[in-house]
Amino acid sequence: MALTQLFTIPATTLKVGTHGPFTSQPLSAPVTAFQAVVSQGVGWPSGGSDVMRMDWEVSRDGGVTWESDSSVTWAAAPWVDHGVTNTTSTLFSAVNLNVGDMIRATLTVFRQCAPSAVVSVFS
Repeated sequence: MALTQLFTIPATTLKVGTHGPFTSQPLSAPVTAFQAVVSQGVGWPSGGSDVMRMDWEVSRDGGVTWESDSSVTWAAAPWVDHGVTNTTSTLFSAVNLNVGDMIRATLTVFRQCAPSAVVSVFS
């Protein structure tokens, strides 16, 4: 499988509310899965309630219509991966995404934070 980066959500302070959508260009090859690698950034809340949610949608008609695909919520408190960095990688399976289809992500921020993310696909 080849990994191709679709888009980056740069590190910036996000206030409570909805941010995005962040939209890919039309896919140039069929996709078997997509992933988000998210870094907490400076000032990630260390306790309390959930911090943000990323909702995923796909379009099979060049962005005219969008259908909900999946969602992931990130909690407060520092989290580390196996490499002991404040990064998490979330892999989503993508059934039947073909050439020309598009993916987009919308962030809902519940508590101010400064994350960054890289969204890629496997084809």
